This record gives sequence, structure tokens and C-alpha cells, in this order.
Amino acid sequence: MIVIIIVVVLLVAVSDDGSYVLNEPNWLET
Repeated sequence: MIVIIIVVVLLVAVSDDGSYVLNEPNWLET
């Protein structure tokens, strides 16, 4: 469960860079 939290934090941090995951992570912008 803790691993999921870490993954989410990493996704949010990487998505802030905007060049690794999705170009427009609409599912992260809630």
C-alpha cells in the first residue's frame, strides 16, 4: 500500500516536469 503512495508522489512530481509521463495529465489535475 505504501508503495502505491510512493508511485503516486513520483507521478505527480514527474508530471510537474511535464516531459516524462503524459503531456497533459488531466487525470492528475483534479
